[in-house]
Amino acid sequence: MRIVLLLLFIPLLTLADWQIDSSVDARVRYDSTLLPRSGSTTQPEESLVRIITPSVSVKHSLGETNLRASYRAKLSHYEKLPARDAIDHGLRLSLAGDLGGDRWSLSESFAWREDSGGEKDDTITRVASYAHNRVGFSYSRPLDTPTTLRMSLAHDARDYLEPTLRDWFSIEPRWQLAHELNRRDRLQVEHTYRYYAVDNRMPLETNRVLIGYRRQLGPVCSIDAGIGGLLFADFALVDPAWRLRFEARHAGVEVGLSWDRTASLQSVNSEIVRRDRFRLSPEMPLSDTLSLAGSVTVVHSQSPESGRVDTLSTYYGLSLRKELSKQFQADLSYRYVDQEARGSGRTLSGNTVELAFRASF
Repeated sequence: MRIVLLLLFIPLLTLADWQIDSSVDARVRYDSTLLPRSGSTTQPEESLVRIITPSVSVKHSLGETNLRASYRAKLSHYEKLPARDAIDHGLRLSLAGDLGGDRWSLSESFAWREDSGGEKDDTITRVASYAHNRVGFSYSRPLDTPTTLRMSLAHDARDYLEPTLRDWFSIEPRWQLAHELNRRDRLQVEHTYRYYAVDNRMPLETNRVLIGYRRQLGPVCSIDAGIGGLLFADFALVDPAWRLRFEARHAGVEVGLSWDRTASLQSVNSEIVRRDRFRLSPEMPLSDTLSLAGSVTVVHSQSPESGRVDTLSTYYGLSLRKELSKQFQADLSYRYVDQEARGSGRTLSGNTVELAFRASF
Protein backbone atom coordinates (compact mmCIF):
# COMPACT_ATOMS: atom_id res chain seq x y z
CA MET A 1 0.00 0.00 0.00
CA ARG A 2 2.95 2.31 0.63
CA ILE A 3 4.07 1.99 -3.01
CA VAL A 4 0.54 2.62 -4.29
CA LEU A 5 0.21 5.83 -2.29
CA LEU A 6 3.61 7.12 -3.38
CA LEU A 7 2.84 6.39 -7.04
CA LEU A 8 -0.40 8.36 -6.69
CA PHE A 9 1.39 11.20 -4.93
CA ILE A 10 4.52 11.75 -7.06
CA PRO A 11 2.82 12.75 -10.36
CA LEU A 12 0.72 15.33 -8.55
CA LEU A 13 3.82 17.16 -7.30
CA THR A 14 4.18 18.79 -10.72
CA LEU A 15 0.74 20.42 -10.55
CA ALA A 16 0.34 24.10 -9.70
CA ASP A 17 -2.00 25.78 -7.24
CA TRP A 18 -0.66 24.09 -4.14
CA GLN A 19 -1.59 25.61 -0.81
CA ILE A 20 1.49 25.72 1.41
CA ASP A 21 1.38 26.27 5.17
CA SER A 22 4.39 26.36 7.47
CA SER A 23 5.07 27.05 11.12
CA VAL A 24 7.87 27.21 13.66
CA ASP A 25 7.28 26.28 17.29
CA ALA A 26 9.87 27.28 19.94
CA ARG A 27 9.60 26.06 23.54
CA VAL A 28 11.53 26.36 26.78
CA ARG A 29 10.50 23.75 29.32
CA TYR A 30 11.44 22.92 32.89
CA ASP A 31 10.76 19.22 33.47
CA SER A 32 11.35 17.29 36.69
CA THR A 33 10.04 13.95 35.36
CA LEU A 34 12.82 13.09 32.91
CA LEU A 35 14.20 9.57 32.81
CA PRO A 36 17.83 9.11 31.69
CA ARG A 37 18.43 7.37 28.38
CA SER A 38 20.99 4.96 29.84
CA GLY A 39 22.60 3.94 33.12
CA SER A 40 21.45 1.97 36.14
CA THR A 41 19.24 4.61 37.74
CA THR A 42 15.55 4.84 36.92
CA GLN A 43 14.93 7.84 39.16
CA PRO A 44 13.56 10.93 37.36
CA GLU A 45 15.81 13.95 36.97
CA GLU A 46 15.15 17.60 36.24
CA SER A 47 16.41 19.72 33.38
CA LEU A 48 15.67 22.67 31.16
CA VAL A 49 14.68 21.55 27.66
CA ARG A 50 14.84 23.71 24.54
CA ILE A 51 12.68 22.51 21.67
CA ILE A 52 12.42 23.81 18.11
CA THR A 53 9.73 22.30 15.87
CA PRO A 54 9.51 23.43 12.25
CA SER A 55 6.72 21.97 10.11
CA VAL A 56 5.35 22.38 6.61
CA SER A 57 2.24 21.07 4.86
CA VAL A 58 1.03 21.24 1.26
CA LYS A 59 -2.45 20.45 -0.02
CA HIS A 60 -4.21 20.49 -3.34
CA SER A 61 -7.74 19.75 -4.56
CA LEU A 62 -8.35 17.87 -7.80
CA GLY A 63 -12.11 17.90 -8.27
CA GLU A 64 -13.50 15.67 -5.54
CA THR A 65 -10.06 14.44 -4.51
CA ASN A 66 -7.93 16.18 -1.89
CA LEU A 67 -4.21 15.56 -1.57
CA ARG A 68 -2.18 16.53 1.48
CA ALA A 69 1.42 16.03 2.58
CA SER A 70 3.07 17.25 5.77
CA TYR A 71 6.48 17.04 7.42
CA ARG A 72 7.45 17.84 10.98
CA ALA A 73 10.82 17.80 12.75
CA LYS A 74 11.38 18.20 16.48
CA LEU A 75 14.82 19.17 17.79
CA SER A 76 15.25 18.81 21.56
CA HIS A 77 18.23 19.85 23.69
CA TYR A 78 18.41 18.84 27.37
CA GLU A 79 20.65 21.09 29.46
CA LYS A 80 21.44 18.54 32.20
CA LEU A 81 20.83 15.32 30.23
CA PRO A 82 22.67 15.84 26.93
CA ALA A 83 22.45 12.12 26.19
CA ARG A 84 18.74 12.69 25.56
CA ASP A 85 19.28 15.31 22.83
CA ALA A 86 17.28 14.13 19.85
CA ILE A 87 15.77 14.94 16.48
CA ASP A 88 12.38 13.38 15.72
CA HIS A 89 10.94 13.30 12.21
CA GLY A 90 7.44 12.69 10.90
CA LEU A 91 6.05 12.56 7.34
CA ARG A 92 2.38 12.03 6.46
CA LEU A 93 0.70 11.58 3.07
CA SER A 94 -3.05 11.39 2.52
CA LEU A 95 -5.62 11.22 -0.26
CA ALA A 96 -9.36 11.66 0.26
CA GLY A 97 -12.28 11.92 -2.09
CA ASP A 98 -15.97 11.50 -2.87
CA LEU A 99 -17.41 8.94 -5.30
CA GLY A 100 -21.08 9.69 -5.82
CA GLY A 101 -21.70 10.12 -2.09
CA ASP A 102 -19.25 7.42 -1.01
CA ARG A 103 -16.41 8.95 1.02
CA TRP A 104 -12.94 7.40 1.07
CA SER A 105 -9.49 8.23 2.39
CA LEU A 106 -6.03 6.68 2.17
CA SER A 107 -3.13 7.76 4.38
CA GLU A 108 0.35 6.74 5.39
CA SER A 109 2.68 8.16 8.00
CA PHE A 110 6.37 7.54 8.72
CA ALA A 111 7.94 8.63 11.99
CA TRP A 112 11.26 8.28 13.77
CA ARG A 113 10.98 8.86 17.51
CA GLU A 114 14.05 9.32 19.70
CA ASP A 115 12.42 10.76 22.81
CA SER A 116 9.57 8.55 23.91
CA GLY A 117 9.67 7.80 27.62
CA GLY A 118 7.50 7.13 30.66
CA GLU A 119 7.02 10.81 31.46
CA LYS A 120 5.07 11.20 28.20
CA ASP A 121 3.24 7.90 28.23
CA ASP A 122 0.99 6.12 30.68
CA THR A 123 3.76 3.66 31.54
CA ILE A 124 7.00 4.02 33.48
CA THR A 125 9.79 3.10 31.11
CA ARG A 126 13.16 4.39 30.00
CA VAL A 127 13.44 6.50 26.86
CA ALA A 128 13.16 4.41 23.68
CA SER A 129 13.95 5.15 20.03
CA TYR A 130 11.91 3.54 17.28
CA ALA A 131 10.57 3.82 13.75
CA HIS A 132 6.80 3.80 13.38
CA ASN A 133 4.79 3.31 10.20
CA ARG A 134 0.99 3.51 9.90
CA VAL A 135 -1.13 2.88 6.82
CA GLY A 136 -4.86 3.51 6.94
CA PHE A 137 -7.86 3.25 4.64
CA SER A 138 -11.43 4.34 5.42
CA TYR A 139 -14.67 4.17 3.46
CA SER A 140 -18.23 5.27 4.21
CA ARG A 141 -21.33 4.53 2.15
CA PRO A 142 -24.96 5.57 2.72
CA LEU A 143 -27.08 2.41 2.55
CA ASP A 144 -30.25 4.47 2.44
CA THR A 145 -31.32 7.93 3.60
CA PRO A 146 -30.95 7.40 7.38
CA THR A 147 -28.36 4.56 7.49
CA THR A 148 -24.61 4.76 6.83
CA LEU A 149 -21.94 2.06 6.83
CA ARG A 150 -18.39 3.09 7.77
CA MET A 151 -15.39 0.79 7.43
CA SER A 152 -11.68 1.21 8.04
CA LEU A 153 -8.49 -0.81 7.95
CA ALA A 154 -5.22 0.18 9.63
CA HIS A 155 -1.77 -1.38 9.76
CA ASP A 156 0.78 -0.25 12.36
CA ALA A 157 4.40 -1.37 12.63
CA ARG A 158 7.00 -0.43 15.21
CA ASP A 159 10.72 -1.21 14.99
CA TYR A 160 12.76 -0.42 18.12
CA LEU A 161 16.42 0.58 17.97
CA GLU A 162 17.09 -1.16 21.29
CA PRO A 163 17.47 -4.92 20.58
CA THR A 164 16.03 -5.90 23.98
CA LEU A 165 12.66 -4.33 23.12
CA ARG A 166 10.18 -6.33 21.07
CA ASP A 167 9.21 -5.09 17.61
CA TRP A 168 5.59 -5.54 16.65
CA PHE A 169 2.94 -4.88 14.03
CA SER A 170 -0.84 -4.78 14.21
CA ILE A 171 -3.81 -5.05 11.85
CA GLU A 172 -7.07 -3.35 12.81
CA PRO A 173 -10.26 -3.70 10.75
CA ARG A 174 -13.28 -1.78 12.04
CA TRP A 175 -16.87 -1.27 10.93
CA GLN A 176 -19.73 0.88 12.18
CA LEU A 177 -23.40 1.00 11.22
CA ALA A 178 -25.15 4.28 12.09
CA HIS A 179 -28.89 4.88 11.80
CA GLU A 180 -30.34 8.40 12.07
CA LEU A 181 -33.63 8.34 13.98
CA ASN A 182 -34.17 12.05 13.36
CA ARG A 183 -32.08 15.20 13.07
CA ARG A 184 -30.89 14.92 16.69
CA ASP A 185 -30.74 11.19 17.53
CA ARG A 186 -28.58 8.41 16.12
CA LEU A 187 -28.21 4.72 16.96
CA GLN A 188 -24.99 2.92 16.10
CA VAL A 189 -23.26 -0.43 16.46
CA GLU A 190 -19.55 -0.95 15.92
CA HIS A 191 -16.97 -3.73 16.01
CA THR A 192 -13.17 -3.33 16.24
CA TYR A 193 -10.83 -6.30 15.81
CA ARG A 194 -7.11 -6.04 16.55
CA TYR A 195 -4.40 -8.53 15.71
CA TYR A 196 -0.93 -8.00 17.23
CA ALA A 197 2.21 -9.86 16.14
CA VAL A 198 5.02 -9.33 18.68
CA ASP A 199 8.58 -10.64 18.36
CA ASN A 200 9.12 -13.98 20.12
CA ARG A 201 5.52 -14.18 21.29
CA MET A 202 2.29 -15.76 20.19
CA PRO A 203 -0.02 -13.39 18.26
CA LEU A 204 -2.55 -11.49 20.37
CA GLU A 205 -6.17 -10.81 19.39
CA THR A 206 -8.86 -8.56 20.85
CA ASN A 207 -12.41 -7.61 19.89
CA ARG A 208 -14.52 -4.69 21.06
CA VAL A 209 -18.24 -4.49 20.30
CA LEU A 210 -20.27 -1.42 21.28
CA ILE A 211 -23.92 -0.49 20.87
CA GLY A 212 -24.23 3.28 21.10
CA TYR A 213 -26.53 6.25 21.04
CA ARG A 214 -25.72 9.83 20.07
CA ARG A 215 -27.93 12.83 20.77
CA GLN A 216 -27.51 16.45 19.75
CA LEU A 217 -28.81 18.25 22.83
CA GLY A 218 -28.55 21.65 21.18
CA PRO A 219 -26.55 23.55 18.58
CA VAL A 220 -23.48 23.49 20.85
CA CYS A 221 -24.06 20.44 23.05
CA SER A 222 -23.88 16.70 22.25
CA ILE A 223 -23.48 13.35 24.01
CA ASP A 224 -22.23 10.08 22.53
CA ALA A 225 -22.45 6.93 24.68
CA GLY A 226 -21.85 3.26 23.98
CA ILE A 227 -21.72 0.04 25.98
CA GLY A 228 -20.65 -3.48 25.10
CA GLY A 229 -17.86 -5.98 25.63
CA LEU A 230 -14.09 -6.29 25.27
CA LEU A 231 -12.85 -9.78 24.40
CA PHE A 232 -9.26 -10.87 25.06
CA ALA A 233 -9.19 -13.96 22.84
CA ASP A 234 -5.88 -15.25 24.18
CA PHE A 235 -7.18 -15.26 27.76
CA ALA A 236 -10.77 -16.31 26.99
CA LEU A 237 -11.81 -13.26 28.99
CA VAL A 238 -14.66 -10.83 28.32
CA ASP A 239 -14.78 -7.50 30.16
CA PRO A 240 -17.44 -4.80 29.94
CA ALA A 241 -16.48 -1.93 27.63
CA TRP A 242 -17.87 1.55 27.14
CA ARG A 243 -17.43 4.92 25.49
CA LEU A 244 -18.74 8.27 26.73
CA ARG A 245 -18.13 11.64 25.07
CA PHE A 246 -19.74 14.91 26.01
CA GLU A 247 -19.14 18.33 24.48
CA ALA A 248 -20.78 21.64 25.36
CA ARG A 249 -20.18 25.31 24.69
CA HIS A 250 -21.89 28.33 26.19
CA ALA A 251 -20.90 32.00 26.15
CA GLY A 252 -17.45 31.06 24.85
CA VAL A 253 -16.83 28.44 27.56
CA GLU A 254 -16.16 24.94 26.18
CA VAL A 255 -16.22 21.69 28.16
CA GLY A 256 -15.17 18.29 26.84
CA LEU A 257 -15.45 14.99 28.69
CA SER A 258 -14.47 11.51 27.50
CA TRP A 259 -14.27 8.13 29.21
CA ASP A 260 -13.64 4.88 27.40
CA ARG A 261 -12.18 1.39 27.68
CA THR A 262 -10.03 -0.13 24.95
CA ALA A 263 -7.32 -2.76 24.48
CA SER A 264 -3.81 -1.89 23.34
CA LEU A 265 -0.14 -2.76 23.70
CA GLN A 266 1.79 -1.44 26.69
CA SER A 267 4.93 0.29 25.40
CA VAL A 268 7.09 -0.76 28.37
CA ASN A 269 6.98 -4.48 27.53
CA SER A 270 4.69 -4.95 24.50
CA GLU A 271 2.06 -6.77 26.55
CA ILE A 272 -1.64 -6.49 25.89
CA VAL A 273 -3.57 -4.40 28.43
CA ARG A 274 -7.06 -3.15 29.14
CA ARG A 275 -6.89 0.64 29.15
CA ASP A 276 -9.41 2.88 30.94
CA ARG A 277 -8.99 6.54 30.06
CA PHE A 278 -10.87 9.49 31.54
CA ARG A 279 -10.34 13.11 30.45
CA LEU A 280 -11.99 16.39 31.41
CA SER A 281 -10.95 19.53 29.48
CA PRO A 282 -12.63 22.90 30.15
CA GLU A 283 -11.64 26.07 28.30
CA MET A 284 -12.78 29.66 28.78
CA PRO A 285 -11.95 33.02 27.17
CA LEU A 286 -10.54 35.77 29.37
CA SER A 287 -10.55 38.36 26.58
CA ASP A 288 -10.67 38.48 22.79
CA THR A 289 -7.06 37.30 22.56
CA LEU A 290 -6.50 35.49 25.86
CA SER A 291 -7.88 32.09 26.92
CA LEU A 292 -7.44 29.70 29.83
CA ALA A 293 -7.63 25.91 29.45
CA GLY A 294 -7.37 23.08 31.95
CA SER A 295 -7.30 19.30 31.82
CA VAL A 296 -7.51 16.29 34.10
CA THR A 297 -6.57 12.90 32.66
CA VAL A 298 -6.59 9.54 34.45
CA VAL A 299 -5.31 6.39 32.70
CA HIS A 300 -5.42 2.90 34.19
CA SER A 301 -3.65 0.13 32.28
CA GLN A 302 -4.07 -3.42 33.54
CA SER A 303 -3.10 -6.77 32.07
CA PRO A 304 -5.83 -9.41 31.78
CA GLU A 305 -3.26 -11.80 33.27
CA SER A 306 -3.09 -11.47 37.04
CA GLY A 307 0.16 -10.26 38.58
CA ARG A 308 1.32 -8.48 35.42
CA VAL A 309 0.98 -4.86 34.25
CA ASP A 310 -1.05 -2.54 36.46
CA THR A 311 -0.22 1.14 36.04
CA LEU A 312 -2.22 4.16 37.22
CA SER A 313 -1.34 7.57 35.75
CA THR A 314 -2.86 10.95 36.61
CA TYR A 315 -2.17 14.22 34.80
CA TYR A 316 -3.27 17.73 35.74
CA GLY A 317 -2.70 20.60 33.33
CA LEU A 318 -3.35 24.33 33.04
CA SER A 319 -2.55 26.52 30.04
CA LEU A 320 -2.79 30.24 29.29
CA ARG A 321 -2.86 31.11 25.57
CA LYS A 322 -2.33 34.57 24.08
CA GLU A 323 -3.03 35.40 20.44
CA LEU A 324 -0.36 37.97 19.66
CA SER A 325 -1.48 38.44 16.05
CA LYS A 326 -3.00 36.43 13.22
CA GLN A 327 0.26 34.53 12.74
CA PHE A 328 1.74 34.49 16.26
CA GLN A 329 0.62 33.00 19.55
CA ALA A 330 2.18 32.30 22.94
CA ASP A 331 1.39 29.66 25.59
CA LEU A 332 2.33 29.38 29.24
CA SER A 333 1.46 25.95 30.63
CA TYR A 334 1.87 23.79 33.71
CA ARG A 335 1.46 20.03 34.09
CA TYR A 336 1.75 17.66 37.03
CA VAL A 337 2.11 13.92 36.45
CA ASP A 338 1.80 11.10 38.98
CA GLN A 339 2.35 7.50 37.86
CA GLU A 340 2.43 4.31 39.88
CA ALA A 341 3.31 0.83 38.61
CA ARG A 342 1.52 -1.24 41.19
CA GLY A 343 3.31 -4.36 42.30
CA SER A 344 6.74 -3.22 41.10
CA GLY A 345 7.08 -0.30 43.50
CA ARG A 346 8.07 2.06 40.69
CA THR A 347 6.68 5.58 40.72
CA LEU A 348 7.11 8.70 38.66
CA SER A 349 5.90 12.15 39.65
CA GLY A 350 6.84 15.72 39.02
CA ASN A 351 6.08 19.03 37.37
CA THR A 352 6.50 20.58 33.94
CA VAL A 353 6.41 24.33 33.26
CA GLU A 354 6.64 25.49 29.65
CA LEU A 355 6.71 28.71 27.68
CA ALA A 356 6.02 28.32 23.97
CA PHE A 357 5.82 30.59 20.94
CA ARG A 358 4.35 29.60 17.59
CA ALA A 359 4.60 31.44 14.28
CA SER A 360 2.51 30.42 11.26
CA PHE A 361 3.24 31.47 7.70
